[in-house]
Amino acid sequence: MKSEMSTDLRFLDACAADGCSPDLALFVDAARAHALLTLKRRGTPLVPLVMYRQAKQIGLRDFPAATFTKAAADAQAFIQTLPEEVDACALVMDSYLAADPAGQKKTDAIVIEACQRGQSASFRFAQRYGHSGILRRLKPSAPFEYLGTCAPLLV
Repeated sequence: MKSEMSTDLRFLDACAADGCSPDLALFVDAARAHALLTLKRRGTPLVPLVMYRQAKQIGLRDFPAATFTKAAADAQAFIQTLPEEVDACALVMDSYLAADPAGQKKTDAIVIEACQRGQSASFRFAQRYGHSGILRRLKPSAPFEYLGTCAPLLV
């Protein structure tokens, strides 16, 4: 299967201005690639998942639940239990973004919040996606975007 890693790396420069390291940005891109492959295999919506790195090993855990709110809360609670040896984590969720300035139209998106331990903020990214063709195949519909900073995941 074709790699889903981004070939458009403009998001690296955008997040670097806010203090996101190239190492974390590439970790986030790996989370994005995993989410796209999962969506292609399982379909939508994507179950919230946490990707984390400990001693250069990557761990993944998804959080199926009766409601999205419960799944997201479970994922965030799990992040708080990660051991000190975890140096980076990403919370990956299926969401949507406004497709027009008035916010009347929405587009599906994978939203990722990620941080490295000890940082004062997390960084938020999005990959818009859609379905095209007769078979309604999922594909990214815009470049990977950096959205800005948010509260730190790892404290």
